Amino acid sequence: MEELEEFFKEVYPLKNLYIIDSNLESSSDRVAILLSLDAKNFAIFWEVPVLLQIYKRYLKETISYKLILQVQFGLCLQLQQESVSKEFVETILAKFNILNQKGLIENKHFLKMQGFLQAILDNKSNAKEPKVKSSMEFQNFFDESLEILQNQAKKIVASDSTMEKEFEVLLQRAKNRHFSIGVSGVLSSGKSTLLNALLGKEILGSSTIPETASLTILKYGATSYAEVTFWNKREWELLQQTFDLEILNALKAIPKFTQSLQEHILQDSKNMRISLEELPVFTSANHKDKLCNLVKTITLFTPLEILKNNVEIVDTPGLDDPIVQREEITKNYIKKCDLLIHAMNASQSATQLDMDFILQTLETTNISRLLIVLTHADLLEQKELYAALEYTQESVKKQLLEVIDKEGFDLFMERLDFIYLSSYPALLSQIDPKKASELGYSLESSNFQAFKDYLNQTLLGQDSFQSKDIIYALTQGFIKIVKQYKTYLSLQKELLFATEDKMQKVLLEAKEEKRKALESYRLKEQNLQESKGQMQEYLKSLKIFLTQKLEEAQNILIQRLFDDIMYDYQKNKIPSNERLENILNQGLKDFLVDILRQYQQNLAKKILQIQNKMQILKDEQQLIKFHWNESVLIKTKKQILNPIITQLPQYNKNQPSLLLEMLHSVFKVGFESFIEDILTQSYSLQDELILRFDNTLKDVFDAMSKDIATKDEILNKSLSENKFTQEQKALKHKEFNTLEELLDESLEIFRALQIYATRSKGYA
Repeated sequence: MEELEEFFKEVYPLKNLYIIDSNLESSSDRVAILLSLDAKNFAIFWEVPVLLQIYKRYLKETISYKLILQVQFGLCLQLQQESVSKEFVETILAKFNILNQKGLIENKHFLKMQGFLQAILDNKSNAKEPKVKSSMEFQNFFDESLEILQNQAKKIVASDSTMEKEFEVLLQRAKNRHFSIGVSGVLSSGKSTLLNALLGKEILGSSTIPETASLTILKYGATSYAEVTFWNKREWELLQQTFDLEILNALKAIPKFTQSLQEHILQDSKNMRISLEELPVFTSANHKDKLCNLVKTITLFTPLEILKNNVEIVDTPGLDDPIVQREEITKNYIKKCDLLIHAMNASQSATQLDMDFILQTLETTNISRLLIVLTHADLLEQKELYAALEYTQESVKKQLLEVIDKEGFDLFMERLDFIYLSSYPALLSQIDPKKASELGYSLESSNFQAFKDYLNQTLLGQDSFQSKDIIYALTQGFIKIVKQYKTYLSLQKELLFATEDKMQKVLLEAKEEKRKALESYRLKEQNLQESKGQMQEYLKSLKIFLTQKLEEAQNILIQRLFDDIMYDYQKNKIPSNERLENILNQGLKDFLVDILRQYQQNLAKKILQIQNKMQILKDEQQLIKFHWNESVLIKTKKQILNPIITQLPQYNKNQPSLLLEMLHSVFKVGFESFIEDILTQSYSLQDELILRFDNTLKDVFDAMSKDIATKDEILNKSLSENKFTQEQKALKHKEFNTLEELLDESLEIFRALQIYATRSKGYA
């Protein structure tokens, strides 16, 4: 509906509207009322109790005509969806007409909206009804549809066990599904309070987890406990290099810390199970023993319902954490996320740090959805809160448009959502309802239900998009298996009454087909070996490129630092650590960022070239991406700056050659670490790419081998059946027809499930 988009061209639709629910009568009232509002009657009726109630319950208690336009656009788009019934739209249109008859709508607005509703209704009337069984409705889509698929597979296998193993592999893959949610944000953005509210108890503690150098991973467990994983020796050595010297010296002066360092930092990472009561000892930066600095990850097991079925939530360290390794942990983890929840303080939202992080995340990861949560909403007045929400939405939209093309922008807006909430009131309402009530807090006013609904209804519930995606992929696999078997069945039916000449012809054709299949496989295998070699050689050349470029940058930076230090010596001054850091900061940004970008572009181009050449990747696989962030630069800076500051007092103006030698030595170590970081990830990408090719090639070989073996078996069987009597052949033909009917029935069921799985949520 181009007219609809033209009418609302100044706004984009508000998403995640929970205005339409299972109570269709009251839902149609709300929709009709909201669609009836235009600039004139909104100014008159905005304080009417029924509208205030709708604002409070469904529209986050904000009052703005622009918001109403966003809601109207969103509702019109929802009404177009296949899941919304024709009858529901008819009810809204009837009520909309009644509002007009009572003189509550401006005529121009009435005609425009009536036209939109009528067009939606006409489209639903003219739409071809999909062939779906009317009984196919679900209380629990994932479990019930999985049961349907299992039962149908059993029926097929009972008639012919040929497909049993393939069905079982696909079913097991669906049951073992995994979904990962990362929670990110700057320090004090309210991440941990948000998760505490979700847990319904103060386990994490807003003053502890954001101050730790560890990821906190939430997983499902029937009982609650935690598992601590410590850094190994190699990781700890690298981590120390990024600490400020004062912090490191202060830590080593604590007896308990030094003792724990010996006990917990081992060659291989040590794991320790602890109770939740012991958690602050290992997570709190305020604890006197400072053991949180030795911890890499905390895994918290808790009986939270949404964590069932292999869902995990990870509270990542703050983006602006002073310990650079923590920021690096955050950005490395996010590469593996399906959903990213990014928290922003409502009074300080859409900072440049937030925006840079979001844009880089979109560029370097394959996250399926992004939810931006404005926290601490209770600290703002309603008008301020709405202004903050609108500002955040507009800021994100504007910056996305600058870096993403129009098509990519439209696609991404479909998986970007905004919610605001008051985490502390939501938490307090659960752990101390009396105190919450005294302070005027409630779960409803905190808007926390919108957040829970987002997780349950949009992503994690049994009727969620995620569950539907899994079932869609599963049915797609089942359809492929059944279609393949139908070709085998057709061959058997064809050969059942074939003459001897026909049989010989088919045998020759099968032999030639086998030869071509093997030839095709050998070519793919050869391509794979060539691609492996090309990748290895290319990484060698990139290492040379990286080393040469860094050597040029290193010489320039050493000279800058040397000149500045010697200038101070000549003036009988002590070189300024702050000035040295500024020179190093600027120099690394000038050189290393450009070098990294060139490296990234060259590597990405080569990976894409190899992937295209292989042409054996599965459709659902994402392109492998090289990921880097500026925390690598910060780490490199500290690895260079710390030893310079430590050693500089040993030199004076009469030792220029020794000073220069020291600078070269320090830079060599720092840049070697930088090269190691970049190459480690590059070789990891190479391993991932080759493993993907190996697995895909194995799938190709297995499918080819099975196809050849099955056809050989059919041909051998048909040769023996060719000696059957006509009566025996007739009985066999009847069996084939019965099986064919079962396969056709199965395909119909699988397709019906797919149609259901592609529908948006069943509002009506």
